[in-house]
Amino acid sequence: MTPARILILDAEPVVRSVVASILQSGGYTVDQADTVPAALDLVKSRETDLLLTNVYLPGITAREAIQMIKERYPELPVLIVSGLPDSEVIQEWAGRVGFDTFPKPFAAKELLDKVHSILDAPEGSRLVNDATPLRRLTAVAAKQGMTQSGDRGLPVKSQTATAP
Repeated sequence: MTPARILILDAEPVVRSVVASILQSGGYTVDQADTVPAALDLVKSRETDLLLTNVYLPGITAREAIQMIKERYPELPVLIVSGLPDSEVIQEWAGRVGFDTFPKPFAAKELLDKVHSILDAPEGSRLVNDATPLRRLTAVAAKQGMTQSGDRGLPVKSQTATAP
């Protein structure tokens, strides 16, 4: 069986290198990009199983980047690594655009476990944090053009481990 291919999109070479090392230690094939156009070129030329990106990207917001990628590759699971995964803005994006979040700092095992859970999930359930079934329903509703009402700052599991 071919290992899953993960694309890391981050402007910081050191971050890409550390995350790539972690993912490679878990048996994944890793590609790296420092810009959205470079990421799109890689996804176009190679079968990519997961996009892992930082929320902060040069010259473009993560929201715009994910929308661009999702327009072209709607089935590509996206994992945003953020120091603020519980923020209302990020959770709103998760429901509307369809991606998962992961808090940083993190430990290598936590990242590998999260990536494994996303890649092993049935395709329809990959869109939103697996710890919150309500968020999954919100993502499905958003995908079908329905709007969300009530509290948009849904809680997510918080982790405080440090990155290697």
